[in-house]
Amino acid sequence: NLVAKEYVAAHDDDQGVLQTLERMLGALGWRAALASRRGAFEQMLATSPPDLIIMDVSLPDTDAVDLIR
Repeated sequence: NLVAKEYVAAHDDDQGVLQTLERMLGALGWRAALASRRGAFEQMLATSPPDLIIMDVSLPDTDAVDLIR
């Protein structure tokens, strides 16, 4: 395995998507932190920067492109 699997932060307004990501990433050995709201996601990023970010790009309370910049 060439990549050390560590920590993923995921942001989506659909709880079903977040639950699926958590199951799939966990099965692959990743530790996942999930947020359905922008404020919670920003706090996660500030507290513990992830190795990978997975985001829905069309969220009602977030401009994903601006948030990632």
